[in-house]
Amino acid sequence: MRIKTLFAAFAAGLLAACSMEKAVSEHAAAPGDGWTMQVLGEETNQVFMVTGPDGKRAAARVTGGESVMVADAEAQTLFADAQTALSRDPPDEKVSIQAPGVSIKVSADEDATGEAERGRVRIAVGGISIDVDGDEGSGDGRGTVRIAGVNAEAAHKFIDEAEDLSPEVKRQMREKLGL
Repeated sequence: MRIKTLFAAFAAGLLAACSMEKAVSEHAAAPGDGWTMQVLGEETNQVFMVTGPDGKRAAARVTGGESVMVADAEAQTLFADAQTALSRDPPDEKVSIQAPGVSIKVSADEDATGEAERGRVRIAVGGISIDVDGDEGSGDGRGTVRIAGVNAEAAHKFIDEAEDLSPEVKRQMREKLGL
């Protein structure tokens, strides 16, 4: 997955976070507002995972245009491996903005050129956190997007709007999560 694509996803996530924050605040502090949505992208496949506040998890992989459900343990391993790889030799922090209730941190390789781009964005606002990590230099264009602290409505919408997932896999994910 290209760094530019990750940062485009980040921008969309940031815009969504504003509406998600409103949705969360409208259902203020109700138990269950602790959903996490994640995407792992590589050149050859994508993995989508949603985890509920009760620990229930549903994950699906898209490879070559085909989507299938993935076992929880396999999905956790894929995300853990990606995060481990992306945490090695982290990029230099370029921007850090802290204000009450808001934190924005942007890191990027100082010497990144062409396909060797590496970047990380971390945002926390209104109880929602958005983490975007990408590495063009890894050889597989690996990147992750993680949005945490959202409500069930946002998790449902995340599954429904995942273009590469088949309607059947979307249904299975929602059913597994009770959405």
